[in-house]
Amino acid sequence: SMLDGGDIKADAGSIPSITVSNPVLQSEAVNAAASRTPFRWEETRLPHIDYVLVYKRDGNERNEKLREAFLDVLKIKRPGIDTEEFEYDGEFGQSLVFLKVYTPFHVLAKEAERLKLEMALDKSISPLESFNLSKKIGQCLGLIEDDEPDYISGPFTRNRLHLFKGHENTETFFRPALRSYLTYNILINADIGSNVPDVDKDVSKTALPKLLHRGAFIDAFILHDPSADDPWVSSLKAAWFKRHPDDLETSTANLPNLTTLRRASTPVARLLKSVRRIGECRFDYSYEPDERRRLGQVWSSLVKYQPLDRVRNYFGEKVAFYFAWSGHMISMLWAPMLIGLAIFLYGLALSIERHIINGGTSPASKNRTADAVEQMMALVDDMLATVKEAFDNLLTPIFAIIICLWGTLHTEMWKRYRATLAYEWDVNNYKHAEPDRPEFVGTMERPDPITGKSDSYYPGHYQAMKFVTSFIILLLMICVVFIGVAAVIVYRIFVTIRVCPNVTSSSCLLLNAVVSSLLNAVFIIVIGKVYNNIAYALTNWENHRTQSDYDNALILKLFAFEFANSYSSLFYIAFFRDKNMFTPENGIFNLGKEFVDTCGSDGNCMSMLSLQVLILMIAKPMPKLFTDHGLPLLIRLYRYTRRRLNRGRQVNSAEAAPPRPTDVNAYIVHEYNKFSLDNFTTEEYMEKIIQFGFLMLFAASFPLAPLIALLTNLFDNATDAHRMLWNFRRPVAMMAQNIGMWHDIVEFLNVAGVISNACIIAFTASWVKLPQFEEMLNNLPAKLCIVLIVENVVLGLKYFISAVIPDVPSQVHLQMRRERYRVPKILNSGNINAISDGEESIASMVSLGSQLPSYVILRFYPNDGNMCVSFVF
Repeated sequence: SMLDGGDIKADAGSIPSITVSNPVLQSEAVNAAASRTPFRWEETRLPHIDYVLVYKRDGNERNEKLREAFLDVLKIKRPGIDTEEFEYDGEFGQSLVFLKVYTPFHVLAKEAERLKLEMALDKSISPLESFNLSKKIGQCLGLIEDDEPDYISGPFTRNRLHLFKGHENTETFFRPALRSYLTYNILINADIGSNVPDVDKDVSKTALPKLLHRGAFIDAFILHDPSADDPWVSSLKAAWFKRHPDDLETSTANLPNLTTLRRASTPVARLLKSVRRIGECRFDYSYEPDERRRLGQVWSSLVKYQPLDRVRNYFGEKVAFYFAWSGHMISMLWAPMLIGLAIFLYGLALSIERHIINGGTSPASKNRTADAVEQMMALVDDMLATVKEAFDNLLTPIFAIIICLWGTLHTEMWKRYRATLAYEWDVNNYKHAEPDRPEFVGTMERPDPITGKSDSYYPGHYQAMKFVTSFIILLLMICVVFIGVAAVIVYRIFVTIRVCPNVTSSSCLLLNAVVSSLLNAVFIIVIGKVYNNIAYALTNWENHRTQSDYDNALILKLFAFEFANSYSSLFYIAFFRDKNMFTPENGIFNLGKEFVDTCGSDGNCMSMLSLQVLILMIAKPMPKLFTDHGLPLLIRLYRYTRRRLNRGRQVNSAEAAPPRPTDVNAYIVHEYNKFSLDNFTTEEYMEKIIQFGFLMLFAASFPLAPLIALLTNLFDNATDAHRMLWNFRRPVAMMAQNIGMWHDIVEFLNVAGVISNACIIAFTASWVKLPQFEEMLNNLPAKLCIVLIVENVVLGLKYFISAVIPDVPSQVHLQMRRERYRVPKILNSGNINAISDGEESIASMVSLGSQLPSYVILRFYPNDGNMCVSFVF
C-alpha cells in the first residue's frame, strides 16, 4: 500500500521498512507533525483527575454506607469537589469500581491557606551568589538543566491571590505535587464520624485511611501525568499496528532510513516512535508541557546533574530531599574515591614488588618442574595473595583518618545544602499538625486540653510495656545473628583443618574466605528480610498515634538490627578472630587445640576483613535490586501471559479493539495494575546508610569502598528515577523540611567510625608488626595509646570542622532576613511593587544588622538640596 509517497514493505523479521521518496510530501509530514492536537483526556467530564479511589461491588451494606457518608461529607464541607466512577471487570472475575476525584482551584486554595503554605510571590529576587564548585563545573560542562529562578515567598492567602506567581492560570497555579498533597490532606481530614454513628464510631479522624483499613475502599492512588514516552503509549501503538498492519501513517521527523530498519538489531520501537496514526487511532497529540518526559530525559542520565526542582515539583519535597541527599553523597565521594584508589594502587605496587623479590608465595611457583596446570594455579594463588595484601599498607591508617574527617565534612556540607534547598523550596516554616494514624486505637477517653472535646488515647504504661517487649525481641534476633556468625566460623575452621591441607592454596582461599563470606552475606540477607517483617509487626502492635512516631520507631528498630546484622561478622574478624577469645581451650566441640579460628600463619586479619567488606558491599544490594526490578518484570510477564491465555480461550468472539491513548479509564486501569512504592524512602535510606556504615566503620581495611559506593549509588539513582517515572505508581507527594531521623543516624556513624578505625589501626593493621615499629608499638599499652591519640585528635578536628562551617550559608541567611522585611509590606499593601528601589537598598542594609535601628536622624542641607539619612542601632 502507498503511504504519503512511500512504500511499506515487510522483511523476514516482520519489521516494516519505510521510505519517503517525495521531498514535498516529506516537508508536509514534518509540518503536520509540528501542528499536533493538544492532548486531552476523553471518557470523562472532569477537567482534571487528582485522585482515584477503588472499591469492590461486594454487596456489603456497611461499606456502602461508609462510602456514601464519606462522599456526602466531602461534597458538603468542600463544595466544588466532583467525582465520577466507572466499572471494570478485573482479571480474576472481580467487579471493581474506580472513583475519579477532581478538586477545583478554590478548594485547593482554601486547603493551602489552612495549612499556611509558603507560595512564591510574583517578584523574582537575585540568585544566591555563593561559590559552589560542583555547580560551576556542571554549568561549564552543560550538565545542569534545572536552574529555576527564585521568587520571594509568603504565606498563601486567597484574598491576596493576585500577588502570587502564576495566578493568571488557576489550573496550573498549584504544581502537580502540591495538587496531590492538598487533595490527599482533604481526603484524610474529612470528618464523617457523626454521620454514621450506627455503622462505625471510630472513623471520625483520618477518614480515607480508616476506610481503606476497614475495606470500604480497597485502594487509592494518584495518576502519573500523560506523556509521549510512556511505555503504555508504545504498547497501544503496537496493538493498533497489529490490528491494522496496512494502514499506517508516520512522521518523517523521527523516521529511520530503510537500511537501519532492515538491520536485525533495530528494535521495533524505533519505528513506533515515528507513528502518527494507525487505522482510526491517532498518536500525534501534543503532550506539552510533558513534564514527565523532560524529567526522564535528564534524571535517568548518568552524565547529568539531578533536576531536583523538577523532582520536587512532580514527586514532592520528601522524595526530592532523599535524592538530594543521595546526590550530595555521590558528589562528595569523588575525592575519597580517588584517594582510596591511589592508596590501593600504591599498596598493589608494593605487594607486587614484594612477591617478585620472594619469587612467589606458592610452592608450585618456585618449582620449575611443575606442569602447566600447577603453574597456572600457582599464578592464580600469587595474584590473589598480591591483591589481598594490597589493601593493607602504610597509607591505609592515613586513609582511615581522612575518611573520618570526610564524614564530618560531608555532614556539614549537607546541612548547608539542606538549608539552601529548604529556603528555595519554601519549607523552612512548614509545620503540620499530624492527624492520627488510621490503625491507632484509643482504649480510653479524656477531654482534649485544647478543644475540650472528648478524645481517645492509649495509656502510656501499656505502650511502655510494648516498647520493652519489642526491645527484648530485638535482642533475641541479634542473638540469632550471633549464632549465624558462629556457624560460619565453625564452617571456616573445619575447612581450614580438614580440607585445606588436601587442596591447592587457591582452592583453600575460595572455600575458606570466599565461600564463608558468601554464606555470611546470604545469612545476613535472609535474616534481614525475616526481621523486617517482625519489625513492621512490632511497630504496628505498639499502637503509635501519629505517622511520624510510627516512622521513627520503625527506623530505630530496623537500623539497630541492621547494624548488628551487617557489621557483627566484620567486628569479629577485626578484633576477636586472632585472639581466640570465643574458642574453648580444646578447640570447638573439644576436637583439639588445632580447631581454633585464626587469621592464618601470618596472623593477618586485615586482608580477610577487606575481602569480607568487599563481598558484603557487592552482595547486600542484590536482593533489593531483584525486588525493585526483577520481581516486577516477572509479575508483569505473568500477567501478560495470563491475559494472552484467557484471550486464546475465548471461542468465536472477536478480539476487542485496543483502547485509545486518550481513554482515561483504560489509563487508570493501567496505573492501578502498577506496583506501589510503599515505604520507598525508608528502604532507600536504609540501603544507603548501611553502605555509608561500611565506608565509615571499616575505611582502614578497604580503601576501594568509596569506589564501590560511588558506582552503586550512580546506578541506583538512575534506575530509581526510571522505575519511579515509568514502572511504578506515582506516590503521594509529601512535604518535608529535611531527611529526618536519618541525619541523626549519620551523625552516630560518624562518631562510631572514629572509634572503629582507631581500633583497627592499632589492633588489626599490620603496620605495627613491621620491624621498625614492632618493638615499640606491638604491645597492649602502646596500642591503647594509639587508640586514644587517634580518637582524641580526630574527634577534636571533627568538632573544629563542625564549629567553623556554619549550618546555614550567609547568603541564605541574608535572603531570609530580606524576605522577613519585604513580605509583610507586600502582603499588607496588596501591591507586589510596594517596595521601591530606594527602599530595596535600605532593606538590604537593614537586613545585615542584628536589629532594626533605634533612631533615624535626617539632616537637610539647603545649600545643595541634599539630605543625609543616619541609622542609629
